[in-house]
Amino acid sequence: MCALWLGIASQCLLPAQNRYQLKKYTTENGLPHNVINSITQDKTGFLWLATWDGLSRFDGHEFRNYYHNPADPGSIPFFIPNKVITDGQNNVWTITAGRPVFMYDRANDNFRPALPGALRDIPASDVITGPGENVWIAFDTVICSYNPRAQTLKVLRLVSIDVLQPGVRGQYPSIAFDNDGRPWLFYRFETDYEGIPGRNLR
Repeated sequence: MCALWLGIASQCLLPAQNRYQLKKYTTENGLPHNVINSITQDKTGFLWLATWDGLSRFDGHEFRNYYHNPADPGSIPFFIPNKVITDGQNNVWTITAGRPVFMYDRANDNFRPALPGALRDIPASDVITGPGENVWIAFDTVICSYNPRAQTLKVLRLVSIDVLQPGVRGQYPSIAFDNDGRPWLFYRFETDYEGIPGRNLR
């Protein structure tokens, strides 16, 4: 996605109709990069944008940008955030390729590792909100379900790597949920994807 386009509703001359105006935002308006990988909105109303060169928070008027700084542990963990989401407790989560999942610290206006213990420093490949407002994080053969309200973490593992095609073993999956709320893992296989149902997780 190149640049940010926002639709603004305004009253038209004809009653019972709305006219939408598009406004384009680019680096000239303060966006850190015109390539946007992911967008989410928190309960405060801020738009969060994962761009090719940093994470950005937009309040409708100006951008507040967050970049990777190797000397600053409170910065995002790498230059290119792949995804940004919000959970039911208004936490902002972000992942960058080959790095752990991080969470926004509103009190200090910076970022910190989102998970405790041994999972704190493990690279993650996907983060998504699922049923019950749980946040699901994908690693390689390990998937975590985190409840932000109770602050509890459940770790699930593939029953066996034999359920995977040899060509995708060692790869990191993406997570999706079907209409019944069941998780699926998707692995890139050559030019296609292989889907593994969540019943293979324990």
